Order: sequence, then structure tokens, then C-alpha cells
Amino acid sequence: MEEYIIKEAFLKLYKNGQRLFKDIEFIDGIDLSNEILNDIEFKDCSLFDAIFNNAQLRNSKFNGCNLKCTDFRNANLTNATFKYFSCESSMFEDAIITNAVFNQGFAYGYEYSHEDFIDMIKDDNRRFNTI
Repeated sequence: MEEYIIKEAFLKLYKNGQRLFKDIEFIDGIDLSNEILNDIEFKDCSLFDAIFNNAQLRNSKFNGCNLKCTDFRNANLTNATFKYFSCESSMFEDAIITNAVFNQGFAYGYEYSHEDFIDMIKDDNRRFNTI
């Protein structure tokens, strides 16, 4: 069962040292642009339409999350791990994905490998910037 959370409450929890967020759903496509959220872990969360533009997400984990329509443009995703996630119409334009790992991700009804996601992100940086 997902718990709804607003931006102010979420940032307060993070700033107070909480790093694991489980079964949460952001309200109204939360805008976390430019936030520093390193070492955060989202487990079984709905991050639909969330905006992480220019956010610092180094060493982050996204496990079992709905990432549809999520905006990671220009985000630092160095060493991030994505596992058991759904990802459609998500934006990764100019995101830093050094050592990021994409495992068991689903988009448009298909399961994609790590290499598939990396290729889609690279292709999208050249074309439409969304996967």
C-alpha cells in the first residue's frame, strides 16, 4: 500500500537522514530539480511524472519503481541502480549515467537489458531525448 507524500515532507525526511523510501507515491508530479539526493533508495515507489532535472542522485537505487514520465534530464546518476522498474516516456537527456546499472526494466510491454537501456538513452540524446 503506497503512502502519498508531498515535497516538503519528503525533503524534511531526507535532510533528517532518511535514505530508504518504501511504498511512497509523490503527489502532483513532484519537482525535485536541483536537489541533492545522493545515496537515496526508492523501493516499490510510484515516481510517475517526478522531475529530477539537474538533481544529484549519485549511488541512488530505484527498485521496483514506476518511473513512467520521470524527468532525469541533466541529473547525476553516477553509480545509480535501476532494478525491476517500468520506464516509458522518461527523459534522460544529458544525464550522467557513469557506472549506472539498468536491470530487469520494462518499457512499452517489453523487458529490456542494461545494454538496451543504455542504447535507448544514447539514441534519445541524439533524437527525442525520451524513452
